Amino acid sequence: TKRAFNIGPSFYPDQFYREMLGYPAFCFPLDPRTARVVDRHERAFVEAWRHDMQFIIGAAQGQGASVLLMTYPINADFLPAEEYINLAHTFGLPLVRNDLTFSELRHRADFKTEDYFHHDHWHPKARGYELIARNAFGVIIATRLLEDRSSRHEGVGGGVPQPR
Repeated sequence: TKRAFNIGPSFYPDQFYREMLGYPAFCFPLDPRTARVVDRHERAFVEAWRHDMQFIIGAAQGQGASVLLMTYPINADFLPAEEYINLAHTFGLPLVRNDLTFSELRHRADFKTEDYFHHDHWHPKARGYELIARNAFGVIIATRLLEDRSSRHEGVGGGVPQPR
């Protein structure tokens, strides 16, 4: 199944308030016409994402920041974890695999989605963010990401980072 978002009709009492703030709302069942558009433009979306991520990485590194890439905690159909893996590999970035952590968690007998995610099953609650923070901290420590930052970055400026 594909995920599509729509700022649409209210599903929850406070949905209008969230929509005004720009929160996405799930739009199911997915209209067949919308599904065809999503399928037809999937590659373009991935290419645009990659371009944007490369620019963001370059701008951050250009200012001397260390960069850490993280997958979504859910298996996002529109952007597979492989895209993150490829980007991290290409630019030598540490990668946090939140998708794997949450996939393993979902297979536990005591797992309850509502304990980790909001009603949209996309945005984490405190317990979900705690796992994400632990994952990020573990990778930061394991890769020594914040140590000797001056030797990690070749140039100053913004733009697109160069593959290593």
